[in-house]
Amino acid sequence: MVAGGAGLGLSVTQNIINEHKGFIGVESQIGKGTKLTIILHAAKE
Repeated sequence: MVAGGAGLGLSVTQNIINEHKGFIGVESQIGKGTKLTIILHAAKE
């Protein structure tokens, strides 16, 4: 399945994660798919 968007979703997501001092990693294998790892820090109470 191929998405037909403008490709802005991941860029916007990355900006939000960066603003929260988080991490986003991407692993992709042809014919198998793509894995996104998103790490955000828990908020202090």
